[in-house]
Amino acid sequence: DEIGEYIRHASRARPLVVVLDDMQWADSASWDTLEYLVPQLEAERLLICLTIRAEDTHGETLERRRRLSRHESFEEITLSRLTRDELKQWIEAAFHRQNVGREFLAFLYRHTEGNPLFVVQVLRTLVDEGAVWHTGDRWEWKPVSELRLPVAVTDLISRRLARLSERANTVLITAAVIGREFDVDLALEAGAGTEEELLDAIDEGVKAGVLEPARKRGGDRYAFTHLLLAEVLRDAANTRRLKKIHERVAKALERRSPHAAAEIATHFDRGGDAENAYRYALAAADAAKKLYAHEECTDFLGIAERNAAGPAELAAVRARLADVAEAVGRYDDSEELCHLAIEWYSGQGDARTALTLRRMRERLRGMLGQPARKTLEACLALEVEANALGVISERVALLMMISQAYGRLGERETAERIAWECEQMAEGLGDPQLLAEALTRLGITIEHDHPAQATEIYQRALAIYETAGDPRGQAKCHNNLGIVYTRRAEWEPAQKELTTAIALGRSAGAPDLWGVFALNLGVVYLKLGEYDRARDLFGEALALFAAVKNSERQLYALYNLAYLDRERGAQESAAELYQVASSLAQRIGQHDIEIGAMAGAGLAMLMQGKFDLAGEAYIAAEERMKSRTDWFQGRELMEVFRVRMAVRDGRAADAAQGFSRARDLAESSDFYSAAWLTVECAELLQEFDAAFARECVTRYAERVKGLGYGEMTRRYEALLART
Repeated sequence: DEIGEYIRHASRARPLVVVLDDMQWADSASWDTLEYLVPQLEAERLLICLTIRAEDTHGETLERRRRLSRHESFEEITLSRLTRDELKQWIEAAFHRQNVGREFLAFLYRHTEGNPLFVVQVLRTLVDEGAVWHTGDRWEWKPVSELRLPVAVTDLISRRLARLSERANTVLITAAVIGREFDVDLALEAGAGTEEELLDAIDEGVKAGVLEPARKRGGDRYAFTHLLLAEVLRDAANTRRLKKIHERVAKALERRSPHAAAEIATHFDRGGDAENAYRYALAAADAAKKLYAHEECTDFLGIAERNAAGPAELAAVRARLADVAEAVGRYDDSEELCHLAIEWYSGQGDARTALTLRRMRERLRGMLGQPARKTLEACLALEVEANALGVISERVALLMMISQAYGRLGERETAERIAWECEQMAEGLGDPQLLAEALTRLGITIEHDHPAQATEIYQRALAIYETAGDPRGQAKCHNNLGIVYTRRAEWEPAQKELTTAIALGRSAGAPDLWGVFALNLGVVYLKLGEYDRARDLFGEALALFAAVKNSERQLYALYNLAYLDRERGAQESAAELYQVASSLAQRIGQHDIEIGAMAGAGLAMLMQGKFDLAGEAYIAAEERMKSRTDWFQGRELMEVFRVRMAVRDGRAADAAQGFSRARDLAESSDFYSAAWLTVECAELLQEFDAAFARECVTRYAERVKGLGYGEMTRRYEALLART
């Protein structure tokens, strides 16, 4: 009575909220008082709020809650666990609006599953243990790989399991070995106990908040309410018992779900059955590879590797691991795995398999920065071996690499001739995948001079890749089509093709391809004058290439970033980037880009007034231009450099003649380069021949505008206004 009177009196003075927290642990006297008080409340300004953990609602707590629910003022709000986004919002608020990053968030969510109590417990313990700290300005934490789950959270989980009988705990160990979610019939077949024992254990588990029906999946399935519950149950069993249970589960899965290779492999591995673990792990890896689930594929190949019965099985696994490592851009790892596998196959006299792996190793070395000339020499030698062995498919694959190497060395006619040879040989073999690759190589060699024919070839290759369900091949074809459309200044289809390529590259888990496509889309925006978007894409591409250590593609990204900085007037930054690109191009044998980068660096230094350094760059670039008569990417920079150096030295006639000769050569190959060359040189030419300069600008101005070259159009209009 005194408590009731006190609360009524207090609520008259001001609205009152009474919070009774963790009522699942309340004693009988507290419940009695509450039940006595509630019926007496009528118009009081009073809210009584109880918190009860659902998993602990049983016995007296359950009965008392039922009695309260009969009151007309009773309302209940179920608080679900935090979603990943809600958890992120909560943590960042606790960390003073600081971004916590994906890895730390993933660690917390994985171990707490959004349970606020666990989140608080984990964070407090991590702070207490010095794993998370505040520097005075911001929160910091150890790398996620070094973070450990606090013991206090495990204690909370163990307390819930303590409500189960000893028999129920024993029976549910098998269920926990199956996984977070388990099928009742599978658990029975795996020897969890008799049907009655298992059903009794499930009833106890549901009542104690340890288990819940897995209704979303259908069938007779249950799930542990928290992942840690299953982990604690498994940890409670001794190692020998666990191995036996894993083996029984694997055999039960074999009988019930023989296609569940991933689960079967995992259980055989943990059960110590090496032969079956190896067999099912390879099957699971193959299935994961088809879905481009590269990480899962690598994990299953790891299971196969540790269960290999001998050197032959080990070499086979290493060859597969090398293939997956290459697909995700881990070229160093892939090369080492190739080397190990080659040693065994060569030692066994299996020249054909060794040859395939040696070709793969040369391709990887090229990705890692091996000079094109060295790659060419190695592939020519391997092609002789392939011919001697009579392995035509290997010859085709090697000839494609040889064609690519000649292309990189600027020998375009040779590259094209070999590409045509590849296409004809692939046609004769009747291998659609090999034919699509040969067609793609051929398209690349002819797209500069015969864009319409290249487009038809790419579309044919794309149809083959679509039939085969190969997103990597499809992505390459969309990218190549985007490049052709870019050359034609057909911006809308170019953006569409390249955006499609990026999406396919991402879905295929191929960061190096994704980076190439982002780079090419950046070139589109560069030509459209959308410099900020171009820089974002070039930066994205460079980061992707750096992550996979692809030297050749890093070169392309650096070169384009340097070009962009020069266009924006950031001459110092442009010079630095060009110098880095030039050095890298020289190391890996990319002569075209080496010349362009040298000229770009010289131009940037000339614009800064660093005439001595510009002169040195000019001499070096001219030395490399001695035998070049063709037009190539980067030559436009060299020709502008020549004109500017001639003007600086007072050789006006040489400047005009050199410009006219370069413009005509560029125009026959690449209109964008010809137009850029003109707008770069016109202002210089105005100083000694205004009429000629105006004629040059007028020649291209309308077409430049019509093609949508954004920034270049503005420069042409400004020149026309001045002349």
